[in-house]
Amino acid sequence: MRLSTYTIAAAAIMAQSHASAAVTDIFAGDTLPLTGITHAEDPSLGATILNDWLQDFSIVDAAGSTFHASIQSRVAQRHDTGELDFSWRIRDISGIGEISSVVVTGFEGWSVGVEWRVDGLGEVGPTHASRTADDVALGYLFTADMPNAVDESKFFFARTEAMDYDNTGSVRINLLSGEYITLDTFAPSVPTPGGLAILGVAGLGIARRRRR
Repeated sequence: MRLSTYTIAAAAIMAQSHASAAVTDIFAGDTLPLTGITHAEDPSLGATILNDWLQDFSIVDAAGSTFHASIQSRVAQRHDTGELDFSWRIRDISGIGEISSVVVTGFEGWSVGVEWRVDGLGEVGPTHASRTADDVALGYLFTADMPNAVDESKFFFARTEAMDYDNTGSVRINLLSGEYITLDTFAPSVPTPGGLAILGVAGLGIARRRRR
């Protein structure tokens, strides 16, 4: 089954211009180039790791060839704000196949900044990030050499304002041949900051009614 919310427009990707290294906010409908960033460029990347989750997976294509790998999901707390960064890395690769994109959900309604770690483990970083117009899916796009043979990805991440997390997100690994697999991953706990504001207004209304 192919989901339209996961579709990445190659023409839109190639039309983007090169951007300087920075954690850039991505909004619904955006496609942004990623250049990678280091701890020296952004000291807030020196965060405390709260959880690491390594999941093995296999994808069999139409010809019967099998792609084996692992995906590492990580959540870390930034020292400057206490807010959370969520990151992923494809590793332990074997078999036949190449990854075209990694798509995550569970960040709907959250402000998200995107980039990948040049100075982290791995060999290849994503070239672009894309957020669907309905805000459901956030994609990291590997348009060249990801992964083939022993290539492993660098850590690519989503920077959020979240202060807590759970494992209710999803991560979908897409092959160039069209096959994919979807696994669970970490994501911010709900409600979003906007949701908290709504709850606050509702709470005031309830309190006023009780005083009458």
